[in-house]
Amino acid sequence: MITTDVAAGLSEALMQGCFECHQVRDLQGPPLPLPVTTGRATAWLGYHKIARGAVPSVPLAPAEIKAMATALVGSVASDPPSLPPFWDLPIDDQGDPPELFAAGQRLEPAACGQCHSQQMEGWSQSRHAAAFSPGLWAQLADAPTAFVEECLSCHTPMREQIDRALALQQDATTLAPDGIDCAGCHVRAHRYYGPGQPGSQDHLVAQTIEVTHHGGAVAAPELFGADAFCAPCHQFDADGLSLEGKLLQDTYGEWRNSPAARKGQTCQSCHMPGGDHHIRGLHDRNFVRNALEFDTDWHAGPGASGLLRVRLRNVGARHALPTYATGALHVKIFLSDDHDGVIESSLRTRSAQRRLTVDGQRELFDARIPAGGLWRYEQNLEVLPEARFVNVLVEVDPDHFYRRFFALLEPSGPRTRALLQQARGRISDSPYILFAR
Repeated sequence: MITTDVAAGLSEALMQGCFECHQVRDLQGPPLPLPVTTGRATAWLGYHKIARGAVPSVPLAPAEIKAMATALVGSVASDPPSLPPFWDLPIDDQGDPPELFAAGQRLEPAACGQCHSQQMEGWSQSRHAAAFSPGLWAQLADAPTAFVEECLSCHTPMREQIDRALALQQDATTLAPDGIDCAGCHVRAHRYYGPGQPGSQDHLVAQTIEVTHHGGAVAAPELFGADAFCAPCHQFDADGLSLEGKLLQDTYGEWRNSPAARKGQTCQSCHMPGGDHHIRGLHDRNFVRNALEFDTDWHAGPGASGLLRVRLRNVGARHALPTYATGALHVKIFLSDDHDGVIESSLRTRSAQRRLTVDGQRELFDARIPAGGLWRYEQNLEVLPEARFVNVLVEVDPDHFYRRFFALLEPSGPRTRALLQQARGRISDSPYILFAR
């Protein structure tokens, strides 16, 4: 359905003469591949700022760009989320601890786990707990301070953690920081914050304990229940790193353009239901299985041949699957014999992912599955005489990019070599079979 906003953008494009060269919907000319993200649409329009060979100069005002981008995307472009100072990164130093209660002076997760054992158990198994990993540090150990601080503002967001990491550069015996820990979300200036329950008299027990534990705590459902809760680290700014006109990290933007956003379903609805601190994602087989529908069929053809169709539908993830450039879904098709032996020459692999060059500077292809979208593949197969079965496997490799990157990263010394060995070991068994048919 063409909305008023889309119609205005199409009208503007007509006046600018865009359709003398391009085809959009049923208007004639060389086609533009649609649909597109707002980032790519805006990049296309910006490409015409100056003349380049056969590309004409079409100067556009911001309002014209916005209208035409809306027409290309089919929905209003999302503005970056407006967040309160609570989520400013990196998080300021906590300052001097209070004198009244000893618990308020301790910021490490083990201190929180003494009372919050359920949350501690979940968090300790999460990817957040491992955000300061050997693989990350192998990349940063010899990097300039400014670059290290920029990366760590998400991986270890507290100022105290960043200072500890910088000290670790000089002294390998320094205790490494804990990744994205309890205090990173819940403590500011030694004051404790939590989601609470609106309208409840006992939404935070700690509020009634003035001294012995937290010295009082603040219920802030407007912070912890906000749709932009995860955006500070899972959404690049509009001028952030982009490839092919698309932000490298656009998870919040993908969600904003999904049906889930219009229904009020947030990141927490899926990744932290009921306050679950496991924060499950692509590394969790059952979690991903619930997000995908898998279907395949075989149609026998003339002689020893047939047509294989494979379909993957993103029914559960409220963003592209995978959302980032690190993970991949591999569809592997092969023939096997009576003894389930793989006929190696028949193996074919197709991938749903955003694949980059190993240096991360160029996009090779983007075949991710958008929210509600369908990935499909068809292949005519010649069935070899010794073949009895046609097999289809869907394999998830959450660390596909890092597997390639760590294999080629050259260690600068013994410490980096040891970190790389740990990093390779940690991801060696992360791929898993999601479906087999």
